[in-house]
Amino acid sequence: ENEDEDEDEEGDEEDESKESETLRIATPLSSVSTRHSKLTQMFLRPLTVASIAYIVVWFCTSLAFGGFTVFLPQFFEDKGIPSSDLYRNTFLMQCGGVPGILLATILVENRFLGRKWTQAFGLLISGVAIFLFVLTNSSELLLLFSMLMNFFSLCAYTAQYLITPETYPTSIRATAMGVVSVFNRVAAIVSPSLSGALLDASDSVAPPLTVYASAFFVAALGAMLLPETRGRELADTLEHLRAMRAR
Repeated sequence: ENEDEDEDEEGDEEDESKESETLRIATPLSSVSTRHSKLTQMFLRPLTVASIAYIVVWFCTSLAFGGFTVFLPQFFEDKGIPSSDLYRNTFLMQCGGVPGILLATILVENRFLGRKWTQAFGLLISGVAIFLFVLTNSSELLLLFSMLMNFFSLCAYTAQYLITPETYPTSIRATAMGVVSVFNRVAAIVSPSLSGALLDASDSVAPPLTVYASAFFVAALGAMLLPETRGRELADTLEHLRAMRAR
């Protein structure tokens, strides 16, 4: 009987310990949630730099990718590609993105690249591909560079849609994704108009393509500032995330 009583007491002590631990974690959460909106929490420590970087990455990626792909037939035509080849080249360019997505599913789990560097290198190479597209007039190279851009940009996009929600705690994850998606859609709206304006002003493909290559480079720099999330526990709250970062 004494042994049973001792076991019951130990069990009660464990339960009390768990309850006190739960209260210890939950109390600061209530304070943060009460004092700050979900939108504000996005920009609190330790998410400040990451949130700004994500806005830049999502905006610049959409600006460059949308502007290049929407006006690609016009870019091909201005580069002297016969009209009979425009749709074929555009189709092949789009096909180039499929293996990029498949490759990304492997690279994001690689311990050397992970989500962060798969995205960063994908964006960087996409910018290089557009820059090389500007410099050549060879039909074969134009097709090659456009396919490389689509390959690596969709590789980066795949990592982007994975790393972004994993960075934020569950309590504000949906809000964070909504915010970056707004900037992504705004850039998608702006980019075709920007292409048209630059083409009309300069009568050359160089200005819009230079802008889009630069946007990819800026996005790549922003991606380098992001935390790696591969293999990390997902936080439930901002306080939980702070505790995890403090370990």
